[in-house]
Amino acid sequence: MWTLDQAGLCLGAAVSLGIGAYFVWFLPRKCGGDRDGTCRYRGGSLSLPTRMVIGVSMLVLGYHLAVWALPAGMTNVRVPRERWWVVALGVAAAIGGSCVLDRSMSGDGRGGGHSGPGAGGDGPV
Repeated sequence: MWTLDQAGLCLGAAVSLGIGAYFVWFLPRKCGGDRDGTCRYRGGSLSLPTRMVIGVSMLVLGYHLAVWALPAGMTNVRVPRERWWVVALGVAAAIGGSCVLDRSMSGDGRGGGHSGPGAGGDGPV
């Protein structure tokens, strides 16, 4: 019989894997009409690389949640459950860093924009 924490981990894994699959496989097709590959939404936009980072991060998180629900000897590829914070920190850093880079590289006035050579900046050509 499953314990409550195992059921919670499996539910979390299913949700995380579902979100990851959506970002990796379905969202690129849905937003494929834009010339630059960005997907617009109410809060801003996400580039294709950022959507891939989110999707792969959710797949990694879902994998670890599923593995933590299994008995200890089932797989050798796992982060110990006591180190859950390492997985969470890695996922947050990857997604956060990608979103920050998206914001800084966009020319929408909110971020720094790209002002290097070839982008209309003062840099040498």
